[in-house]
Amino acid sequence: MNRSRNATAQNQNGALMSNERVDLRSDFDLSFNIYLGNKDAGADGMAFVLHNDPLGGDATGGGGGMLGASGIHNGVGIAFDTYQNAPLGDIANDHTNFFRTDAPLDQARLSNQVDLGNVEDGQWHKVKVSWDVALQTLSYSFDGKQAGTLQGDLASQYFAGSESAYFGFTAATGGLSNLQQVELNGLDATLEGAGHVIFGPDFLI
Repeated sequence: MNRSRNATAQNQNGALMSNERVDLRSDFDLSFNIYLGNKDAGADGMAFVLHNDPLGGDATGGGGGMLGASGIHNGVGIAFDTYQNAPLGDIANDHTNFFRTDAPLDQARLSNQVDLGNVEDGQWHKVKVSWDVALQTLSYSFDGKQAGTLQGDLASQYFAGSESAYFGFTAATGGLSNLQQVELNGLDATLEGAGHVIFGPDFLI
């Protein structure tokens, strides 16, 4: 993984990205915890991203409502958004949804927003992301509950035709802030240059 920064100050953004790409011709499962701060009036949130940006592991997006992810080329993200940007149609509560990282914010959403209540609660929250190549479905759960699915040929729709994608995490603040952190728990995937990799308590037997 490459680069990380805790977003505790205003107008910050950062990213933690893989240096190897995951092979989308095989299933993968990724498990991680996220911490979104302890200020209910904070901002702005985090994202999990898959992308094929020419900058590779150095790719990052913009601050504020861009969650450190929007602006990354050839990518799709999962938002964990803790601030209501009303002009973008955000619901009032903290929420999650799929989005395109290289589309204007008002056109980027790929799935309905799922209401998370308040997750700026000083607690760690568990996320699991899975890719099923046979069903061509990317899905994820939040604290053990199914949160969203995205179906289709990800390579042609989002990754500029590439069957591999970098993966990672981004976060951002704007005029408001919060401490935002990620903790990788496990990975079961095929990586370029590394073959099939399994690690972490969630996947080791």
